Amino acid sequence: MKNKFLIVFFLVLIVLGTQSFVGSALNNQFKFDHLTVDNGLSSNRIWCILRDQKDFLWISTDVGLDKYDSYEVKKYRFNEKLSGTISSDNIVCMYEDRGKNLWFGTTDGLNLYDPAKDNFKVFKHNPNDSNSINSDRINSITQDKKGNIWIITEGNCLNKWVPQTQNFIKYPYSNKKDALYARPARMMVNDSKGNIWVVSLSHGIFLFDPESGKFTKFDDPSIDFGSDCHKSLYIDKQDKIWITTDGNGFFSYDTVTNKFEQFGSKGDGKGTNQKTILDITPEDDQHLLLAIDQGGINRFDKVSKTFEYILSDQTSNSGLNHNGIWCFHRDREGILWVGTSGGGVNYYNPKKNKFKLFKHSINPNSLSYSFTGCFFEDHAGMIWIGTDGGGVNIYDPITGKFKVYKNEPSDPYSISGDVIRSIAEDKDHDIWIGTWDAGLTGMSGKPANSTAICLIKTIHQAFRVGAYGISLSITTMYCGWEAIGLELIYSIKRKV
Repeated sequence: MKNKFLIVFFLVLIVLGTQSFVGSALNNQFKFDHLTVDNGLSSNRIWCILRDQKDFLWISTDVGLDKYDSYEVKKYRFNEKLSGTISSDNIVCMYEDRGKNLWFGTTDGLNLYDPAKDNFKVFKHNPNDSNSINSDRINSITQDKKGNIWIITEGNCLNKWVPQTQNFIKYPYSNKKDALYARPARMMVNDSKGNIWVVSLSHGIFLFDPESGKFTKFDDPSIDFGSDCHKSLYIDKQDKIWITTDGNGFFSYDTVTNKFEQFGSKGDGKGTNQKTILDITPEDDQHLLLAIDQGGINRFDKVSKTFEYILSDQTSNSGLNHNGIWCFHRDREGILWVGTSGGGVNYYNPKKNKFKLFKHSINPNSLSYSFTGCFFEDHAGMIWIGTDGGGVNIYDPITGKFKVYKNEPSDPYSISGDVIRSIAEDKDHDIWIGTWDAGLTGMSGKPANSTAICLIKTIHQAFRVGAYGISLSITTMYCGWEAIGLELIYSIKRKV
């Protein structure tokens, strides 16, 4: 009996050790920064997040809406005495459509933000108007391939926004009229065929055809979705739907085979570490990230069907600062924004501190000199790099190779000096290169079928510093095009 107890004890230690190791490894991979009340947020309890096309970060907290511009936080609050304020401080969902319009769904109305006036237009249900929105409790917003805006409201109703008339067309999809409570959930997604998939608080998943306006329900009685739980959806590139619930775990639905799959919740690497999952977002084509309330971030591998766990690490300044994960937002730069139930916003930038180092080496395609002083990207996307003794390097981002121009004393058409101080391009796409104590060099591509190199040698220079810059008189200019052998000598005077 004693031996049996020891075996079980050591097995438990192995499992716990494995989970700790996996969590530790992922914690080292995911380095988070934090945005909290110390930075001006209204609260550390975050409902949902959106970074718009103008790079403002909109944050729904449990006390209202904040907008962060990387410097300060502006607060938007409901005020019944002022017109144009947001209709409620309980913001459940946010969406930016392809026209860069910002929509805010609350527990008391749908809001359309007007950036010119910095206020909101509010849409509410009117029992005397059949064209009004179905309910004031808004849960999810999306846009289809044709640009139509769709809103899920309380009572399992899909509402289509008609901008020309400022009206709504209603499509109820379930006989059971669920009463939504304040819980953010992505309750609809668009597939590659233009269909919309939606869920309710009860069993099953619904396919909506926008062309016919009809719903088709898919369900599996053997799968326990729960009788009263919010669900969030994500659909991948193969049109496979991934479903999270706020109390019944994690599921998938294969639209091709019409089969559901339920995953465990024992935290053993084969399932999530909690059943309350509030959001889902892709990390890449193979991995999904799950927002677990009090379970951190669970990372799911779609190929191996295994889970890893990213947990709060109070010993690290770059770890998750809270295990209560409530929402995700991944922006166009790939930054993952994480809303927590008590740690404010945690954000992970996969590109942070990932720099490719270019330096001089024996490789002929390397940078000609490791000390660099100026950079310029031309109209064709080529990167011009001025070095502090190695001339000009032109980097091609496609090939990853450098082309080097250095001073050749025996060649009057070479660059005038190797210590480069500035590079610029004019409206004719001529490149002008300022050197240290060797004058100004120009490179032009005007001859259609040639590589043109133009050298300006300074025989006499007269500098005059004034209120509008420096005037430089250049007395002699040699300009040659290799392909046509043209040589031109004249005097110029230009202000730089």
